[in-house]
Amino acid sequence: MSAVIDTESPTNDPATRAAPPRVRALIVVAARPTVLTLALATAIVLVTLVAASSDLTGVFAAVAASLLAVHQVPVTIGTTTLGILPLLPTGALIWLVGRTCAQATTATSTRRDLGWLVGAAVAGPLVCTAIALAVLQDASAVLDVAPPNPLAAFGWVLAIHLVGALGGIATVKWREIVVAPYVPDWACVTLFATVNAARRLLLAGLVATVLSLVVHWSTAFEAFGAVDGFTGVVGLLLLTVLYLPNVAVAAVAVLCGAGVQAGTVSVGLFEVMGGPLPGVPVLAATPTGPAEPWWPAALVVPAMLAVLLGRECGRNAVDRSTAAWAALSAGVALAGGAVVLGAAAGGALGTFGAVHVEVWLWALTVFGWFGGLGALTALVLGKRRERTDEAEEPIATPSDTPIAAIGTPAPAAPLDAELVGEAPAAAAVSEATDIVDAEVVDTEKEAD
Repeated sequence: MSAVIDTESPTNDPATRAAPPRVRALIVVAARPTVLTLALATAIVLVTLVAASSDLTGVFAAVAASLLAVHQVPVTIGTTTLGILPLLPTGALIWLVGRTCAQATTATSTRRDLGWLVGAAVAGPLVCTAIALAVLQDASAVLDVAPPNPLAAFGWVLAIHLVGALGGIATVKWREIVVAPYVPDWACVTLFATVNAARRLLLAGLVATVLSLVVHWSTAFEAFGAVDGFTGVVGLLLLTVLYLPNVAVAAVAVLCGAGVQAGTVSVGLFEVMGGPLPGVPVLAATPTGPAEPWWPAALVVPAMLAVLLGRECGRNAVDRSTAAWAALSAGVALAGGAVVLGAAAGGALGTFGAVHVEVWLWALTVFGWFGGLGALTALVLGKRRERTDEAEEPIATPSDTPIAAIGTPAPAAPLDAELVGEAPAAAAVSEATDIVDAEVVDTEKEAD
């Protein structure tokens, strides 16, 4: 009886025992990124208000606005809209969401489990976004702050957390994805080539930004000298670090042949138009003009990176046509990424006007470099298609062999006789010696 009771007990059911850990994992996935972001935003807001000797009246509205700003949702204070938001916190949030989902994913996770993970990773932030919008709506009656467009807010939050969740799951399940029967070979080559090319492009933009800051170091130090006290210097340094990825993205666009505009300022490899800019040290990397005659030589950077992409596709693809198709697809993917990054890196900048990258021109140049030059390089350096075994079989079959004899084993005696006839003389002597030795042995046995 006790055995029956133990067997029917719900605590011994494997599904029931696995339920609490699964629920805990879903709660962690849904809450950890948003809670950490809220905690960091609250700490920054409190430190800023205390350092400015301000009261804590609008602390909740400031925290809600900061949470939305991390998700690239524009913030409007009074009549000023801050649309250009730092990319560094957004990138860190995507990495945190991906890492949390990767930790909750196991090798035995089914598609249903992964669906629950993605749903939790998206549902938690969407609920917090609704709360933040309600807080800003309530605070707008007392403070001079306007709630953003709800559709834009939910769209940005959904896209950011969805990208992070899918990326984190893919880092654990990438082997299953690669060997899936419905994934073509060129898609895997395209994925890895696109990721590597994007890293190289962003690194090139970061290097160009740092070099420009070194050249214009005096302008950067003048920005630090315009503020008073330690708090102002720390604030400018923090803004410089936060907006460094934005400037690096703009530098990548300029290197590829597109342009960047900030109010009346326009920067490109062929023409530069100077003008006033905010006193942020990272913006000291902006050239004041005119464009130098040697600047178009910087186009060699995307050209070299496109050749590297084509070489990588040619080395990893099975043949030249597949390599060229993978490089062309990588160019399309990089052009799409340029559109997204260009739109996220720009925006309204108060009284200075709009800051934006020439997004469509940048996407076109990226596709031209990587989809065009990269595909041409892959087509030249790709592997030749090898002959299949079926095509080589008729060549290996003797033409004088009767059809009835194909597949029939040959007798052993004629084969041995043929080999003996083709053997050298030394082999014949050795065989005769063996026969003599055998006769001697038989003679000795008879004598005994």
